[in-house]
Amino acid sequence: MPRKHVDAALAGQGILIPHAQDIGAYLDSHLDLARLVPSLCAQARREFGTDAELILKVYRDPEINDQYLSLEVRLPSYDETIMDRIESVTQPFHEQLCQLSGFFLVNTFFRRPRANHAV
Repeated sequence: MPRKHVDAALAGQGILIPHAQDIGAYLDSHLDLARLVPSLCAQARREFGTDAELILKVYRDPEINDQYLSLEVRLPSYDETIMDRIESVTQPFHEQLCQLSGFFLVNTFFRRPRANHAV
């Protein structure tokens, strides 16, 4: 899937991409993952709704040469179901994700959304 189609799909889902060039470079290196990212992000949007802030970043480990895509979930409030909900985003794609050249992680730092950006 060409990067412009990925960018358009993510923008339509209200996914924030603060460093789009980093995402583009990572997806250019992992085209198999690029085809799956829009579906993963759509699943996250369905799970967390329009009140969630979803931010796609490339995480770079400061101690070893490792990087992966990270979708950060920020919610107005959190409860004991958050980790199960995060797992539910990638669970339907588990088999596919295990076969890809890149890595994708959904996480939260239990922060509140920075802005009202309803989809």
